[in-house]
Amino acid sequence: MAGIQDGDLVYAVDGETVTVDVPLNELVNARLGQELTLSILRDGEWIDVQVTPRVDPPPGEGALGVQISYINRMATMGLLPALREGLVNTGSYAGIVLSLPVLLFQGQITPEQAQVSGPVGIAQMVGGAVSATIDTGFWFPILRLSAVLSAALAITNLLPLPALDGGRLLFILIEAIRGRRVSPEREGLIHMVGFALLLGLMLLITVRDLSSAPQTIDWARLMGQ
Repeated sequence: MAGIQDGDLVYAVDGETVTVDVPLNELVNARLGQELTLSILRDGEWIDVQVTPRVDPPPGEGALGVQISYINRMATMGLLPALREGLVNTGSYAGIVLSLPVLLFQGQITPEQAQVSGPVGIAQMVGGAVSATIDTGFWFPILRLSAVLSAALAITNLLPLPALDGGRLLFILIEAIRGRRVSPEREGLIHMVGFALLLGLMLLITVRDLSSAPQTIDWARLMGQ
């Protein structure tokens, strides 16, 4: 399509920034048949290009009539957008953590696909983040992994499982509904059994982490290196 050249880097559509969560094709497909403005970096210069994505392109062609490939780049944003993005990402992490036990129980995903990690796996990922930070000079890997681990641990601790804070909150809820307290002996026994099961699960995960390939994150790809 006229106006777009080979090597153009598209950063925004009608002022909306292209990101990993909101890719270019999603922004374009939401505006089929409508003229839109692409913010493009071409040969070191910023330009705006007006295009109209086709509603019914020929087979094998996209709405813009060009082949699109993605290159990740680090970007900065203001304080308020950064806070909003942090809240959105934290909500996404929370949703993933909450959905994993259900998906595992239903057999829709395997433990390998869920990438459940114990202390060994977490240590491997932390080591990779530290190495990436040293190699690139950016604190992004350590900060991003710290945020993910903090959110995952916080949500996991709130799950209604014995021996976790979520389990204790569940007992408080039950007591409020029943109008009387569960006997301390019974509650203690349930928490003890739950704690033993959690230790057993942690042992199994640790054995799996030791016997499988180290868990790593492709920080270079995420940072566009």
